[in-house]
Amino acid sequence: ATAIAGNGSLLAGFVEHPQKGYRQPIYWLPNTNYQRSFYAGPEAQGEALAIDTSGTMVVGYHVFDQVEHANYWTPATGLVELGNLSQSPWDASRATHVTENGTVFGTSTHSTWNITEAFIWDAFDGMNRLQDLLLEQGAVIPDNIWIDEVMAVSDDATRLLGSWRNAQGDQGYCLARIDIHQKASINECLASIDGSRLELDFKLSSNDPSRRPILIANRDGQKWEVPLHFQDRSCRGIDHQANLGQSSEVVYDLVLENADNMEVLEHFSIWTDNSQIQENPLAGSLVPRSPNNLTLHIRLQRPSNLVITNKDESGQTLTPLSCRIFESGYHQISWKAQANGAAGPQPGQYIHIEWK
Repeated sequence: ATAIAGNGSLLAGFVEHPQKGYRQPIYWLPNTNYQRSFYAGPEAQGEALAIDTSGTMVVGYHVFDQVEHANYWTPATGLVELGNLSQSPWDASRATHVTENGTVFGTSTHSTWNITEAFIWDAFDGMNRLQDLLLEQGAVIPDNIWIDEVMAVSDDATRLLGSWRNAQGDQGYCLARIDIHQKASINECLASIDGSRLELDFKLSSNDPSRRPILIANRDGQKWEVPLHFQDRSCRGIDHQANLGQSSEVVYDLVLENADNMEVLEHFSIWTDNSQIQENPLAGSLVPRSPNNLTLHIRLQRPSNLVITNKDESGQTLTPLSCRIFESGYHQISWKAQANGAAGPQPGQYIHIEWK
């Protein structure tokens, strides 16, 4: 074992293949009699090099076509390949460090020039050259050197110890500070057919309590705050004031309150066309007229791969409505009863939008 989680819940490293002799990535669970798992596959070649504090994310590399590929593993995602800086299939990479917020550091080697550079990766921005990020944040780095390796990094990913090289073969060491911003992206939206309830689920880059965002809803200048429920690096807002069936756009901004302003982390708007919806005086709610139909309107901040379905109250998917990449901007999706007898929207059902 070459790595241990900060809370002691996981060990990781490598074992040698009993017949072929190469290293294989593996982790052990101390609380289960050191039960081990070849998480990259029973014959995979590579190593596990680091574990996050909570023991839920392992990083390292595996070998495919004789090239090393940086990767991470979590119970939820399985093995995920990170790529390399050049995006060339012949260039190698290794993930060597991971922080408590899921930021990964490692090395990427350019096979043509035989130069190794340090990278930083997160789930929002993917892999980037570490030196570019430091320069963007104001670091002074001479033109003739490059940062080739991260040797140690703080748990919050804000400070790191690295090494540098130049074309003459000189080598040195550096201490750098990184300004890690809170980032967010929307995971899913669940809207009730009667328009009275809306749920938005967001993924966050950090679960730092001091950087928790708030969710602001806005319809025609009338604003209200939607309560957020936080769990790990995610949060969910449930809005009982949405009233989507008013055919009036409701704008949701996930914002971070700074000293001088509000930084918008994520932006989304949604409403439904009420031209075919009438009020049920007995139930006191909005239900579709006959024939049942509904038009969903959304406005996206960026191009998104969406899966849109309708679900019943138990969460079971009933009807696929759309599954494709939507460009940024305005879109509408119509949902109608079909001549072949297929039902349209019904009271008690939900529209579910998932970002893939």
